[in-house]
Amino acid sequence: MGCTTDHPVSGYFDCYEPDPLEHPGYVIRACRTKDNADNLSDNYEAYARLGMSRELADQEFNASLTHASGMVLPEWNTGTHVLPHEQILEMWNETVRRPIGGVDWGYHTSASEVCGWTKDKEFLVIDEHYAHGITDIEQGVRAHELTQIYAMKENAGQKVMPWYCDPEDPGAREQWKKGFEFKGKYYVIGAKKAKNAWQAGIDRLRHQLAIRPGFDHPALPPGNQRGRPAMFISDRCRGLIAEAPAYRHTAKEDGKPLKDGHASADPLCDDHAVDAVRYPCFTTATTLPTRSYGRKAA
Repeated sequence: MGCTTDHPVSGYFDCYEPDPLEHPGYVIRACRTKDNADNLSDNYEAYARLGMSRELADQEFNASLTHASGMVLPEWNTGTHVLPHEQILEMWNETVRRPIGGVDWGYHTSASEVCGWTKDKEFLVIDEHYAHGITDIEQGVRAHELTQIYAMKENAGQKVMPWYCDPEDPGAREQWKKGFEFKGKYYVIGAKKAKNAWQAGIDRLRHQLAIRPGFDHPALPPGNQRGRPAMFISDRCRGLIAEAPAYRHTAKEDGKPLKDGHASADPLCDDHAVDAVRYPCFTTATTLPTRSYGRKAA
């Protein structure tokens, strides 16, 4: 195990141990201090199973040292919401009728997430492309590749599905829709403008992540009645898995919130994958959450 001095953000200590799986890098060590005894252990086993890289593990470590009151998605639990890809794929093939994608632009970090609604209104996230330093055109090529894997409809011999995109870059969205050439091939992506009401979108994600009591959890034997969320994520989606627990909110010093009449999202690390899931989930949802998850102004 390696420990550094005080963490530059949290003021606590960084603690890592060699990855127990055959992957490069490190995973989080569930080290306890008097201030974080209840905050680190829940997700550690799941992260170790994923063999999270040190870069992504560091994002989770930063967020784990904050209290849950600062989390935008406090319902998130890696062990509850993340399932092996093979299990998600089986659920996908049996129940998903409408594959959709979500896109968050960004040269520094970009995310494309493949999602789908099941017939029981559960939301599955089955795969992603999460990268640093790629252009909008390169991201479009990756979205096309994911479309050919997971889409169910075809047009002119190519599989197609809608991609709900960050509305902040209409130029990139139009470029995808009109088509572009890359390395001798021509691509057309079904890009659509996503709804971007931040608080309402967060409410939708929290509604899907919340545990429904009395249902069996699919990771446990039948009859367990441990409760079941309405959202599951494939363990391939490592960008999303790293970002979700690190997504925090803050308010201005005078106590007034920054967005939509509620506290704002002020992520400690990248939030691209979370946004790329929020866009299609909120834009295509057919029902409203049964209760408000928004935080009231102080």
